[in-house]
Amino acid sequence: MAEENGGLISDSLGSISQSASIWGIGRIFSQLSTFFLIIVITRSLGADGYGVYGFAVTIVTTTLFISRAGVGQSLSKFVPLYDKEAKQGELLGIALGVSVSFSFLVSVALFSAAGPISYYTLKSDSFVLVLRILSLSIIVRAVLKTVTHYFRARDEMEYNVLVNFISRPLIQLILVSSALLLGYSLIGVAVATFLGFVLATALSVTILLAKFRVFPKVPRSRELISEYLSFSAPMIVRDGAYLLMRNADTLMVGFVLANSSAVGVYKVALYLTLFLLLPLQGVNQLFAPIASRLYESGDMEALSSVYSTVTRWCFSLTLLLAIGLVGYRQEVLDLFGSDFVTGGGVVLLFCLARMVSSSVGPTDQLLMMANHQRLEMINLVFFGILNVVLNYLFLLEYGIIGAALATSIITVLNESARMAQIRWLLGINPYSSTFIKPLIAGTATGVSVWLSKLILSGIPLLVGGAIIGCLTFLVVLVLLGLEDDDRVLFNSVSPVRL
Repeated sequence: MAEENGGLISDSLGSISQSASIWGIGRIFSQLSTFFLIIVITRSLGADGYGVYGFAVTIVTTTLFISRAGVGQSLSKFVPLYDKEAKQGELLGIALGVSVSFSFLVSVALFSAAGPISYYTLKSDSFVLVLRILSLSIIVRAVLKTVTHYFRARDEMEYNVLVNFISRPLIQLILVSSALLLGYSLIGVAVATFLGFVLATALSVTILLAKFRVFPKVPRSRELISEYLSFSAPMIVRDGAYLLMRNADTLMVGFVLANSSAVGVYKVALYLTLFLLLPLQGVNQLFAPIASRLYESGDMEALSSVYSTVTRWCFSLTLLLAIGLVGYRQEVLDLFGSDFVTGGGVVLLFCLARMVSSSVGPTDQLLMMANHQRLEMINLVFFGILNVVLNYLFLLEYGIIGAALATSIITVLNESARMAQIRWLLGINPYSSTFIKPLIAGTATGVSVWLSKLILSGIPLLVGGAIIGCLTFLVVLVLLGLEDDDRVLFNSVSPVRL
């Protein structure tokens, strides 16, 4: 029985590490493409122009959490439970029907409200037009996310990566760069962004029909609809509350400060720290369906072991990224233009918050897959509202650094609450002495970053420091001795096997 359980844990970790590595490669490509895209826009339009575009993007992205109608978590929950293509088609039909309906309503509402939003935030005709152009993409993006979430739920991560993380950002980089080279400015960038989503959605639907041969269908059983909606309904509220956690700070910088340059600086600083979420997001891609299967089968020992291991992986990789970004934050911000260097304090605060998120692992996914989605909804509603209040107070007193401080505090409180709930409800504690090794490796890497700044500067510092830091972290970990589970991750992403 022990051997069987050990094999199950190993298979689960192998699936997660393989999926996370595929997702990670694609996501890194996506983030780098977006990194260069933002540099192109900021260098062309400056902090004010990027602030207008970035604020419109944030508003549209915020509404997407509502329009998706919990489709990601719902498909991850139910697709693994139904093997027949007919049921798969019915599930996809429900998901598309719900998300497209919600997205249509949200798109119309946002298009109509563009004028009033501009009046109370960035008073600019260009902002109104940009927001209306991007609001048209909401329906298209709802279809794109539904289809690619279906790929993920089917454990076919490569297709999700191909569409979302390679094709879409590359298309948008090409289209936006072309628009700017041809002399178009802010409006041209918005149109190019919209067209990029249209082409990526067309590619995703083509793959769905040609590769999977699953056609969305009207469900025959009301029971399936009821089961889906009973799970997804709290997810709609949960996603609506999540926007208060994720985007409230940027939105309130625009509403409270009403300064496009401040929005631009804050948006760039915030974007840079999104790199730190890559390890946790990569694990989330396959942890949810695996956690669902292990919980439904009652194998809590395997679930606890898998959760503990992936949490250590998230913590270790995020620690490495955070050390580099904190150490080189001024040099990285200068790549976007001298106006953005003032965002160094925002980067530092968000790095600390991201480290806390990574140190507790995929807590939200674990709660939802263990049928505590309503509790997760309550978490996000409570802390989302608290985030808005705290952001308002801190913005008035401290400016954009206050927004970063408020959001970081709320992030720490939210993750702490989730961790306590997991211990209480599931009896799971992910921590062990194995976390000491990455801490030692991180300390050595921090020293190497400090030393590199004494002898290098500019681009050579960023390139050379990154190489030295990564090698230092890896060498120290190997010298301390990798855990057996860590070899699963290493062997899945490296051509050299340990």
